[in-house]
Amino acid sequence: MLYSQSSQLNELTGLLPPNDFYDIKLIPHASLCHDYVFNALLHCRSLQISGDKFDRKPIKADKQFAWEHWIKYCPAIIPNTIDTDNNRALIHFKLLTKCFGVLSFLKNRLFTRDVSECIAIAQSEDIGTSEILTEIRECLEGEKSKTFHVAEIKKLLIQKFDEYYNCW
Repeated sequence: MLYSQSSQLNELTGLLPPNDFYDIKLIPHASLCHDYVFNALLHCRSLQISGDKFDRKPIKADKQFAWEHWIKYCPAIIPNTIDTDNNRALIHFKLLTKCFGVLSFLKNRLFTRDVSECIAIAQSEDIGTSEILTEIRECLEGEKSKTFHVAEIKKLLIQKFDEYYNCW
């Protein structure tokens, strides 16, 4: 979603349907093109509800698209353990999971950021990985405390990325 003024955020409270989750972004018009991944999200998956109209542009889906998403999600910087009590656990989980969408793009030319779809892709790569990701998700959603070791998932992601990226 695109906003030109932060005061507009307060006005939206009553406009959006209740009981749904939204990622709401305040985007200064001058910064629309500076982040490759965010720009792709903006042009392909956003809903503008206020501010000056911007023109949606096609995003080229190529090797650079894959690379930019890979370095944004960057499994190498995700800790080797995810503790669901940590306030960054959800972020780390989503970054780790979305890496499977990048693998899907490289392997099958189908990209997704959707967590459920990425877990399904993880299952096609390694069933044990998808089971761990599903359990992390369930713990986060159910607010259950648990620590997960994800070093092997990160290793699998890096190995598969190198394999698929080099075969492009």
